[in-house]
Amino acid sequence: MGTTTAQILIGQAHPYEGGIMPDYSMQLIENSVPKWILTPHGVKTPTAIWIPTIEHMLEDALIMIGLFVLKDEELLRIANQFKQIKDLNKISMYEDIPEKGCELMRERVRQIDRNYKVALSVYNGSSIARQVDVLSNYQMDVEVCMPIFVREYSVWTNTHEAKGSLDHIERLK
Repeated sequence: MGTTTAQILIGQAHPYEGGIMPDYSMQLIENSVPKWILTPHGVKTPTAIWIPTIEHMLEDALIMIGLFVLKDEELLRIANQFKQIKDLNKISMYEDIPEKGCELMRERVRQIDRNYKVALSVYNGSSIARQVDVLSNYQMDVEVCMPIFVREYSVWTNTHEAKGSLDHIERLK
């Protein structure tokens, strides 16, 4: 069983209150093989499950959003060029799409200028923690939540271990 190491809510930003009105959610499941699982908000059955590239794991999630949530026609046209893809809903980025094709799709998603918001929560130990800076290359509204404090039980030391601090939390003004 994999561990959820990140979640993304996709929807609209509230025009006055902040936050997000989600239409879809994504989970990054990591362990031996990472997977992005995209599900409509309030539904249990996923729309798509992709095995992302390790190097571009976060951007691969943005490709999924472009295809399945925004339904961008140009992005869909690019994806349909790859004969290896038998089912767009279940893809292994390494096996089903050539590297050049992945880059073409990333470039297209960077160009999409639509009114939507992505709220990304990155948990302790997530592989995408080092990739969040790529979000500055994209047009969407974005909110990134990363741990400032973690307290977890360690099976190795048989104690709870804490990292970070709750003393001086910097809040956005």
